Amino acid sequence: MNNYKKVIETYKNDLEDALLACDIWDKKTGLSLESYNPNPKATALFAKISNSFEKSLENLGFPKLSKFIIADLDANSMVVIINLNNNNFMGSIVDTSQVSLGVLINIAIPNVLELFD
Repeated sequence: MNNYKKVIETYKNDLEDALLACDIWDKKTGLSLESYNPNPKATALFAKISNSFEKSLENLGFPKLSKFIIADLDANSMVVIINLNNNNFMGSIVDTSQVSLGVLINIAIPNVLELFD
């Protein structure tokens, strides 16, 4: 099992039924490296948004993005983009009616980052 697959499997185990989709992509190319229930158009859009967000922070003289970006959506959903390292992001859609924010922030995201170190 490659490291990308192991990261997604761990995330799936932590979030259980709350994880609706997940993708790890290369920051430079926006190309998917591993996914669960993929949506290529969403991955391309999230790659564009996350790269733009990082550049905007830099242009504003703000600190760099540390671990993650969370966007709360309608329909009990959220987008979670995890900054894995200098080369990769992992984005996911999570059903907020199936998992608490505490589990996401204190268990699932740290487990992903630990595996990716």
